Amino acid sequence: MLGKTLRRLVCSAIFVAACLPCTAAVLDDLAAPRPYKMARISSNDKTGGNSDGLQTNRIRAGETRVLAQINGPGQIVHFWMTAFGPEDLDLLRDVILRIYWDGEKTPSVESPMGEFFGLGHGRYYTYESLPMAIGNNKGMNCFFPMPFRKGARITVQNLGGAEISDFYYCVDYQVHQKPKTNLLYFHAQYRQEKPILTHDSYTILDAGGRGHYVGCFLYARQNEPHWWGEGDDLIYVDGNAKLTLKGTGTEDYFCHSWGFGNNTSAMRFGAPLGQDDWVIGSEFSVYRFHLEDAIPFDKSIKVMMEHGYEETNDRSDDFSSVAYWYQAEPHAAFPRIAPPRERRSTASRMDAMLKEKRFDEYRKWWTQIGSRTPSKWMKANAEFNIANSYALEGDSGKAIKALQAFHDTHPGPDTDPFKSWRERAAERIAELGGEVKSGEGR
Repeated sequence: MLGKTLRRLVCSAIFVAACLPCTAAVLDDLAAPRPYKMARISSNDKTGGNSDGLQTNRIRAGETRVLAQINGPGQIVHFWMTAFGPEDLDLLRDVILRIYWDGEKTPSVESPMGEFFGLGHGRYYTYESLPMAIGNNKGMNCFFPMPFRKGARITVQNLGGAEISDFYYCVDYQVHQKPKTNLLYFHAQYRQEKPILTHDSYTILDAGGRGHYVGCFLYARQNEPHWWGEGDDLIYVDGNAKLTLKGTGTEDYFCHSWGFGNNTSAMRFGAPLGQDDWVIGSEFSVYRFHLEDAIPFDKSIKVMMEHGYEETNDRSDDFSSVAYWYQAEPHAAFPRIAPPRERRSTASRMDAMLKEKRFDEYRKWWTQIGSRTPSKWMKANAEFNIANSYALEGDSGKAIKALQAFHDTHPGPDTDPFKSWRERAAERIAELGGEVKSGEGR
């Protein structure tokens, strides 16, 4: 008990120490004159009533709404949002946030609303960092400075199937008399692989131009058991084939060690959503901001994360992420954001197929995953689920036959690092009223 208490005290001291340099710099500068005027665009009720959340002007399904159109030079310094809607509307994942600078045609910020603000997996939780924070219990805040020379435009697109009944926001920005020509533009980009189906490392950012990388949120959901974060961070700068920066583990890049633990946050790093046991279905949200150690690039940057042990990249968990960086325009094309259904977890998509009795589609999905996954565990899981799906469809005879074939072609308990696949098949056959025939396995 004493050891755990001491460990918490030491961690708290480290967190406080990690916060001091940036906060001290802000306080040191607090007395300096401000050469700008402050302005705000918000969702306040223009009639003077209390419909501040656009209740009388709801955001319709499929609609893209312009939240702010700012003309002239300036800098956004604080962006706050919160929203409510019907229970079946997944606001965090179904609302797409986009920000455009100086009249550009393609956005420099494009992400599902929740993931942009650090809320992964469609879940609300709180954390506090210097550039991003969630206030109790659904107040989403961004403090990244976002300068612009000619203007800024912020939009949200409702890709859910229902109207958003309440949508509140405030955009606080500085009005400058003339443009600041020495500043770069803020960018944020969403990516996902659900599940990862390649031996390649997961890409967090792949950008071209001149700028500097300032951090990311990584969201992981386990599709298989055991520790998922053994992969190293890999950062390539300016097209060099040789690594510029290479780390020692996923949790190490995010400034933790020996896993992530539960609900930690600090000014530069944190794991506001996590747990100590690594089982199927566990969800993690972790972040790292490079404030004093931003990583500059002149031509390009590629930020990647291995998945699996050493350099094998042998797991097939669900990964998604939002990277944050500054750069001169123009920026490279962003990857397409998947439609809402594809942004759900692998497990929830598969469960939906079964619930809707789309058994052929379910088996087709698992066949594709089994043929492409780098994970031996996922290959076996795919085969087991395909065999078992016949029972779920109502054909016990066909299921028993398929499970028996699965039983006969998989190793026994002595060679299986998890619970034996043959044992699982035998249990399922018995549940279906069948009897396992002798089979030695391969």
